[in-house]
Amino acid sequence: MRVASEKFSLIRGLEDFDVGVFGKRYRSFFEIVAAILEVAADRVNLFTIARHLNTNYMHLRRYLSYLVKNGFIEVDAYGKQILYKTSGKGLEFLRLYNALLEMFLEGAKT
Repeated sequence: MRVASEKFSLIRGLEDFDVGVFGKRYRSFFEIVAAILEVAADRVNLFTIARHLNTNYMHLRRYLSYLVKNGFIEVDAYGKQILYKTSGKGLEFLRLYNALLEMFLEGAKT
């Protein structure tokens, strides 16, 4: 599984479906969740996730709270540093999400 090495590999190919105001495409709930889970697969801090998603802390904390509460992300504390790691449940979500996205993109090409 590719993880965070490409800029949001999970949304690659969606450029053709941009439908936003002023040329900006807004990310869906599932796109943001999948991006967080991809980045957190390597056990990262809040700053790293925010930087990769290009979002603010307040917005990100709401998503992380939801993901932790529902078992998609695990939290580890090392001294003062809090690290986030994608759980097995989160990795399974990513696998299924990427499979569905590939099916959708293949169907859109035909």
